[in-house]
Amino acid sequence: MTMHAEPYVQIPQHAAARPLALLQPLGRALYHARILVLIAACHLAAGIGISIWAETPFASTTTGILLTALKLLFPTFLLMLFLMRFVWMACTVRPAQPTKWFINDIRTIIFDPDRLAFGAVTFGCVAVMFGTFSYLKEMIPVLNYFAWDTTFALWDRTLHGGVDPWRILQPLTGTPLITFVLNVFYNVWFLLLYFVAFYACFDINNRARSLTFLIAFALCWIVGGNLLATVLSSVGPAFYADFGYGDLFAPQMAMLRDFSDIYPVWALSTQAALLDGFQNDGALRGISAMPSMHVTIAVVIALYAFTIRRWLGWIMAAYAAMIMIGSVHLAWHYAIDGYLGAAIAVAAWWVARTLTRRFSV
Repeated sequence: MTMHAEPYVQIPQHAAARPLALLQPLGRALYHARILVLIAACHLAAGIGISIWAETPFASTTTGILLTALKLLFPTFLLMLFLMRFVWMACTVRPAQPTKWFINDIRTIIFDPDRLAFGAVTFGCVAVMFGTFSYLKEMIPVLNYFAWDTTFALWDRTLHGGVDPWRILQPLTGTPLITFVLNVFYNVWFLLLYFVAFYACFDINNRARSLTFLIAFALCWIVGGNLLATVLSSVGPAFYADFGYGDLFAPQMAMLRDFSDIYPVWALSTQAALLDGFQNDGALRGISAMPSMHVTIAVVIALYAFTIRRWLGWIMAAYAAMIMIGSVHLAWHYAIDGYLGAAIAVAAWWVARTLTRRFSV
């Protein structure tokens, strides 16, 4: 999992006197990432167009929360990358002068103009995509009010032999400790998606691999998290009763509240904050169940991991399975939300790989 600069990369000398030399890496980055740039631009245009049509400000409180989290996590990500390089040096390279090698390696990575340009362009696209995604997610009830929950609950039960999937999981997950562990993994997902996107943006050792992931990543959020989430608008089991669909999942919610008296179940407080955001214009907004973006992104990260190391891919596949189980057990999703999410991830990966092979390398 190396991050060495490509052979042709050289750090420009006397850069201040050669402004055109500074533009060359940016031009190369824009050329290689042009499909991702186009996708982000079209997504942004769609968001602005909807805001004009709906006469609502093109803004989202969630975007501010995401950016704040990124600022706090950025130093941690750098530290993790440096640690990865150190482990690579110690286990694989084993240089005669490790301190000198490590310092030179980090210096090369940090001051590599092509890496910085590619990272700036791709990370900028991801940031724009997330901003647009957040706005459009909050617009779901305006564009198509939640109407699919009773149908999805019925389909879920029918598909699983007449039993709600959360009940099927009870022998495996129905304890306070297991619930706590699943909730931990579910929350770690937020850190993981940030870090993997950050890594892919600044990894030019295998540009095709990075772009395949980033394009698939963007398509998952746009197609799954915006388009299909709007067409198939639903709130999920946690909010089933709050939106007047009945008490079908009341036993599940009561179970989670009982478990929270023994171990923390953070999903409950997050669900309460989302409901407050919907009802009282609170800070955290964007209720949406179908498809499960937790499962979608976990699966696309697993596919990316397989292209790096097979063992890493299997670890991330196991993680995706835990996210699937947690999404149902913690009442965030119907099981079919996860099934569709996984299918979206696989389809997005295939499309991204095809686009990258044809246009970006």
